Amino acid sequence: MPNNSNQGPTLLLFDAYHYLHRAYHALPPLTTKQGEPVAAVFGCIKTIIKLLKKFSPTHFAVCWDSKPTDRLALDASYKANRTEAPDDLKNQIALARDFIQAWGLPLVKMEGQEADDLMASLAARAASQNIPVVMVSSDKDLMQLVRPGISMYIEHKEEWMDETAIKKKFGVAKEALIDYFALVGDATDNIIGVPGVGPKTAQKLIADYGSVAEIIRQSKDAVSDLPEKLRSGISANEERLKRNLELVRLKEELPLNLQPEDLLVKKSVSPEFEAMLIRLGFVSVIGELRQMGWMAGGASATADVSGAKQDRAASAQGGKVVLLDDDNLDARTAQEFFNDPDRAKVVYDWKENLHQHPDWAGAPQGELLDVKLLAWVADAAQESYQIDWLLGKYRVSSLPELALVLKDKIQSQNAWSLYESVELPLIGVLFDMERAGVAVDAGYFGDLRQKWSEELERLKNEFIELSGAAPGINLNSPKQLSVLLFEKMQLPVIRKTKTGYSTDEEVLKKLEPRHPAIAKLLSHRELAKLQSTYLEGLLTAINPKTGRVHATFHQEGTQTGRLSCSNPNLQNIPIRTEHGLAVRRGFIAGGPDWELLSLDYSQVDLRAFAHLSGDAQLIKFFKEGCDIHQETAKALLAGPDGQVTGQMRRQAKAINFGVLYGMGSWGLSETLGISHEEAQLFIDRYFERFPGVAAWREAVIAQAHERGWVSTMLGRRRSLPFINASRKDLREFSERAAVNTPVQGSSADIIKVAMIKLQEYIKEKKLQSRLLIQVHDEILMEGPADEIISHQEKFREIMERAVELAVPLVAHVKKGKNWADLS
Repeated sequence: MPNNSNQGPTLLLFDAYHYLHRAYHALPPLTTKQGEPVAAVFGCIKTIIKLLKKFSPTHFAVCWDSKPTDRLALDASYKANRTEAPDDLKNQIALARDFIQAWGLPLVKMEGQEADDLMASLAARAASQNIPVVMVSSDKDLMQLVRPGISMYIEHKEEWMDETAIKKKFGVAKEALIDYFALVGDATDNIIGVPGVGPKTAQKLIADYGSVAEIIRQSKDAVSDLPEKLRSGISANEERLKRNLELVRLKEELPLNLQPEDLLVKKSVSPEFEAMLIRLGFVSVIGELRQMGWMAGGASATADVSGAKQDRAASAQGGKVVLLDDDNLDARTAQEFFNDPDRAKVVYDWKENLHQHPDWAGAPQGELLDVKLLAWVADAAQESYQIDWLLGKYRVSSLPELALVLKDKIQSQNAWSLYESVELPLIGVLFDMERAGVAVDAGYFGDLRQKWSEELERLKNEFIELSGAAPGINLNSPKQLSVLLFEKMQLPVIRKTKTGYSTDEEVLKKLEPRHPAIAKLLSHRELAKLQSTYLEGLLTAINPKTGRVHATFHQEGTQTGRLSCSNPNLQNIPIRTEHGLAVRRGFIAGGPDWELLSLDYSQVDLRAFAHLSGDAQLIKFFKEGCDIHQETAKALLAGPDGQVTGQMRRQAKAINFGVLYGMGSWGLSETLGISHEEAQLFIDRYFERFPGVAAWREAVIAQAHERGWVSTMLGRRRSLPFINASRKDLREFSERAAVNTPVQGSSADIIKVAMIKLQEYIKEKKLQSRLLIQVHDEILMEGPADEIISHQEKFREIMERAVELAVPLVAHVKKGKNWADLS
């Protein structure tokens, strides 16, 4: 594959029809203000921009089909199976052609020729002039062109089709593709192959004889070893095969009257093209072209708010809403811009903007409308939060319009305070956390990797010795393991899959008591996952400039409102195993006189549960500082003497959280390893003991069926589109979510409010301490040791007073030199 950092010339060939059709079917409807469909055009153009950014080609050609194709002279049924494009797609194809020509991108079309043939001729000519070529399409016909100097890239899969990939996909070498398709045919183009010759047979014929020409010759040879049935089939279809070869073979020598300079990429656009972008409402395209240096800034940095919303917008913003990007700042200084209270600033993903422009970190005056965040607050269960998808869903053509539509929706849900007072200020907190990162001991992690590699080898050898497996067994291969476990070792089959026997963790845990080798396999699997997912991931994630790991925290990552984390995910590092603690031991305070501080809520989900349900007994337990699991065990499981064993408390804990998460008797029976009847008895007893919980649960589910959504204590809403589904599994899943979401979502709200208040206190007191990670119910901080000692009680107080509940919030505080010390 080509190196897109290459400073020499590169030609990128783009299959326009292919990506117009793909965008038409993949994207939701998108129209201009005048009602003109533009989704296919928009998707195709966004793909071109993505490619220009990725490859920075010096030469570019958009290849365009011409109908009718001259292949019809060879076979009148060629592509006859294709249905006519819908009218709205036809109109968009014409619009896309006009758009690309107005843009100034080279568009290549030739009477009677298909885009594939144009790409073939352009690629062959460029390669002969030592200009590397990238063909962008997923059309398998183009794969015959792949060779040194000509590459093929499938953009939507981010996949390169080189000669190895082609051989893997079709089972024949690239040079034999034309022969292969001539034999098997191509249903897409209505090319009929030889009856009885499928992929496997074609692969064998090509392996044995090399080409269609030789296969035809062998079919006529009386002493050929070609099977009689195939011999007669080939003979009967000789003319078809020869015709297929011509239909499949692309034309590499079309007389195109083009020179390399005709395909040069010119990084500029005309005023007419800018006007076309504005007319079509392609606001995000304008922003991207400016970032790429194709367009200068100007008046179009603001977008008029038209229609019914204009009067309301005018009263606050003078008739305009400012779309915040680099070019807004060309017309005024940053200071003036951010201090202007009379204009709302509309932006997509404010946190990412802050990373690109740290000097914007001061909170701007006036309303800040982050479209991505608004969309998530409006509906945390949407399919996507990408600009293209949102514009289509809400049927608007610009970000400012979208921002106002989403604001209206959130206000109608009584959730504006959640956006304005929680989610929006949290952006600054998360930005500071991501920029700060967390310090790690790279040397320690390097030593740990070596230690674990040796331990993995030991566990593998012990498993081989106990199981009798071959020394070369791949413990990561489900197929090899299933053969060993269920055929050679004759262990009972727990569950079958479509491809064989399951060897997942759940199955192995059930097999563990039956053979000592399984424990070694489970240990090996756990350690291998920790090493590959966390240890290796952390080592590669260390920033060489800061020596710290800078993860990304996502507000819109979950439907309950909890934060998620990636690159790397610091929220899933195990805490209850020695190996998990070993990973945490590598997270350290950022200086010799600094310490880490953990602020960890105690049972925040259950406290939110008690508050929401209003159950008098649960509230009493928490107010009196009781051990809730101990009290539940005493109420449900203990005998007449009231004694509670450790096993009883563990069962009570599972029941508490099972009810909280909407779990039924089947789920609880699996968790506790008891019968379905026993589990149902425990649940019935629980509801008898805590009647407020039962009443609340029934009311929440009934409301969800009626309204189609549930919300948290701060107004965060989650839609439940399948709550009234006819399918029982979908309906029951939605009912569990209806119970779980208000609880987990309210806990998430509480933690977010605490993070904001902690940050406000740190800034007010001008402390060096800072927030680093939020994971589960814990906030991890670091700071100078003396500062941590002086302020840790205040930090605890802020956590415990974040919001007012019917029960007290309790936070535990621990400090130490590494994260494991705080566990």
